[in-house]
Amino acid sequence: REVISCAGPYESPKLLQLSGIGPAKELKEQGVSVLMDLPVGKKIQDRPLTGIISLYTGRPLPPEKNQTILQSEEAIAQWSSGGGGPLGIGYLGITAQLGADGHLFGTFALSPTDFPFEEPRVMVSGCNGNSKSFGTLIINGTNPFTPPTVFPNIFGDPGDFEGVKNCMQRMSALADAFPDDFEMEEVIPGNITID
Repeated sequence: REVISCAGPYESPKLLQLSGIGPAKELKEQGVSVLMDLPVGKKIQDRPLTGIISLYTGRPLPPEKNQTILQSEEAIAQWSSGGGGPLGIGYLGITAQLGADGHLFGTFALSPTDFPFEEPRVMVSGCNGNSKSFGTLIINGTNPFTPPTVFPNIFGDPGDFEGVKNCMQRMSALADAFPDDFEMEEVIPGNITID
């Protein structure tokens, strides 16, 4: 007989541990009777997400990607009523695989409530890193409503930081590669050097 646990990356190991399936020593310390001594929660993995936000004041984008149009009351009302419109158009503009470093993405348009700038003409670049590090998760007692303790250990492997650094450099280069008439300026994290 098989049981499939579909409670997510943190709740699935928590559920197994509360049921007595997990590292015996830690389960006993939490007051749980051990059914099976298995390394449940010993290889938790997360992917670091980094980003760069740039504003531009030069060349406007096509209407369907223009923030002024996207933030207009008419566009919001049309989208909210199920009518589609400019907000119904996908906004992801760039994706790329960066080998071992992760996935790079860039976008030019965000939903009207997603961004804090008053007059945004925005390019957001982000990178989901490919982490080699593993963390751990352990329950905190026997109460199923108590969150587990998670030690993500995101930069446990030295290569993880290098991958994030490489990705940040590539994202910054992406903004720098736009023609001068875009007048692109990196605002978050700002003009910093990543060595």
